This record gives sequence, structure tokens and C-alpha cells, in this order.
Amino acid sequence: MIPTEQNILHDPDTAQVGNCLQAVLASLLHLSIDDVPHFCQLYPARWRKKLNEWLRHFGIAYLAINGDSKKIFEDFGIAGCYHEIAGASPRFPDLLHSCVGEDGELIFDPHPSNQGVADAQEFGIFIVLKPWRFIGEKQ
Repeated sequence: MIPTEQNILHDPDTAQVGNCLQAVLASLLHLSIDDVPHFCQLYPARWRKKLNEWLRHFGIAYLAINGDSKKIFEDFGIAGCYHEIAGASPRFPDLLHSCVGEDGELIFDPHPSNQGVADAQEFGIFIVLKPWRFIGEKQ
């Protein structure tokens, strides 16, 4: 994971949507923030679908899960998984803010304040679309 700070802050007075998710994706995928679309600004009602269309060429998909992420990782015995954590923004409680997590624990907030989220509501994991490619089997 390469920590990448967001470079657009949410500003409801100018209708500017912050790019925390864009920064989280750049961090997790080791990409420049400029190479990741600002999905929440471009596609506010269907950003998840558009994100998955974009991720398909990497051979992965994004899946958001509601619940206690730490417990889910522990229950399934998953360790070493980097993912997105979304929850109420401390600055705008009615909006979700995205951060980076590892095994259900918040490890990086892309916002300059580094306040994290007030209440983690969901976490986004990446799913490998063709898992056999990672164990050496031919297509």
C-alpha cells in the first residue's frame, strides 16, 4: 500500500465532491491519483458499477460489505488483506468517507486531518476475477 492523500476536499458550498475514494484506490492499487477516475464526482448514483467496469481490465472487482469488518476477517481467518473502509465523515456526518484498512483496522486516512471515520459502516474488498491466474494454471 502506498499512502496517497486526497487532493480535492469536499466542499458543499461549491458542489465539489472530495476525492477520498480516488485516493484510497490509488493507495491500494499503487497508481497515481491522476490515473484513477474520480468515480464519486463523475458517477454519483452508479459509481460502484463504473468502478467495477474500470477494475475489470486489472482482473479484479470491488465488493462492498456491511458489518463489523474486523470480526468478519477474524471469523474467516483472513490476514494481510488491504481494503477500503467507509464510514461517517467527521466533517460531514451525512456523507461517507473512505479510508484504507488492513484486516478490518483503519490504517490510513487520505484526508489531511487524519481523523478517520466516525463510524465504519462498510468495507470494500477486491475480488480476483480469475483466481487460477495467481496459482500458475493456464487459462
